[in-house]
Amino acid sequence: MLVRPVIAVFGRSALAPWPFRMVDHVARILPAPRNTVRTRIALPRAAAEFLVPPTADSTSASAILYVHGGGLLVGGLNTHRLLAADIANAAGEVVLAIDYRMPPRSTVDDAVTDVLDGLRELLSRGYRAENIAVVGDSAGAFIGAVAIARAQQEHMGRVRSFVAMSPVATLTEVVRARSRRKDAMFTHAAIAAMKTRVRRAGGSIPELLDDPEALSSLPRTLIQTGEDELLSADAYALASALTEAHVSCELQSWRGQFHVFQAAAPVSAPARAAVAEIGAFLRATRP
Repeated sequence: MLVRPVIAVFGRSALAPWPFRMVDHVARILPAPRNTVRTRIALPRAAAEFLVPPTADSTSASAILYVHGGGLLVGGLNTHRLLAADIANAAGEVVLAIDYRMPPRSTVDDAVTDVLDGLRELLSRGYRAENIAVVGDSAGAFIGAVAIARAQQEHMGRVRSFVAMSPVATLTEVVRARSRRKDAMFTHAAIAAMKTRVRRAGGSIPELLDDPEALSSLPRTLIQTGEDELLSADAYALASALTEAHVSCELQSWRGQFHVFQAAAPVSAPARAAVAEIGAFLRATRP
């Protein structure tokens, strides 16, 4: 009743002066994750936050790097804290969530740089790359995947696994929906407008689907998507590209679910089940 009409208006007026950063400020009113220890830290060019759930083993050498979604335009630590904490709790691991820079003030490269700085932070604290998992939702999954590939190019090591919830697979085109069913959040125009706004910020735009080297550098991957969302096409395209690149990949399509439905875990049984699947996957990929 609220989100889809606003996003539809954005699709018709993407270049208007939208108050993107306000969304994360408003999200400060959301309840804090229960029994989770939060610690803010400063990266070289961005903020970040450690989340330690009650299920975390203090002697564990594994950790999660979380990259939030929001179309590369909105969102931050406040909007995605509960989801990141739910995944941390399900996996029993520490999470480092990155408040990366976003367009229109910054570029996609800036966002990737901030995620790589988050990975360096974990490495500096003694976590080995093969003990680190990267988890991202929506456009955050795209940024996370690109960061994984660049980390290998910069000889930072290969992370152990990757989880992509309702991923954006490309920023240079709109992958057409697999079905004509109505998306609960997005219109085709809104998705195209988001990508247009991101491109107008300047800088180079990585193309993941057409980069076999980048795809082959990704680790074992779990992709989850809602069956009825328009971006399920991106999820299928990413899964297909990873399979062609000989990367171990599991795609879960959840019937009747919306974009990043996992965020509704506090009130939705399917969302809780999906988060539990993510937790099981992350536990299974530990060395």
